[in-house]
Amino acid sequence: MYTWPRPRPKRRLTEGIGPRKDDPMQVLRLSPASAPAVHLRRAALTDAEALHRMKHDAFWPLYEKYHDDATSPALEMLGKLRSQLDHPAADWYLILREGEPVGGMRIVRERTDGGLPCCRISPLFILPEHRGKGYGKALLRKLASLAVDRGCGRMEWWCLDWNQPSIDFYRSLGAEPMNEWTVYRLTGETLERLANELID
Repeated sequence: MYTWPRPRPKRRLTEGIGPRKDDPMQVLRLSPASAPAVHLRRAALTDAEALHRMKHDAFWPLYEKYHDDATSPALEMLGKLRSQLDHPAADWYLILREGEPVGGMRIVRERTDGGLPCCRISPLFILPEHRGKGYGKALLRKLASLAVDRGCGRMEWWCLDWNQPSIDFYRSLGAEPMNEWTVYRLTGETLERLANELID
């Protein structure tokens, strides 16, 4: 059972696509026949520990299968999440069903090369016991509607190339992978060696 403190006052969701007074992000209703309403609440620093446990639970099954020590959100430290909650260009949201948490998501405010507002979702997760009920699709659909309404150039997120269930889900929405981009990374001894070369 996850318990949450009293919510703080609402704040803009994203620059350029923030909620209006009748905030459509505040209550997301699926069809009555499929599930009760899903609500979003902006997370506060006081939510950090519970949100960290929930993110761990959501990503742990994937970690157990692939042991992706360098990239798994299940292994991210609490301090990183705390710093994200305090970041001025991003917001964490709790996904609630009848007052109980079923997931979470973080929205980062960015702009395209052409200067248009855009949003990056990193991450979006639903707890394993609540998957398959349409919550993630409902959230992405609502975000897309807001993005178009606010003149956003794009909405994007990252997905590891071995996470086939998520890939299939995102493709079913019409999202396309940016195959022309590759992430490069320096870690450990390689990072230290390059740093020492620059110093020398």
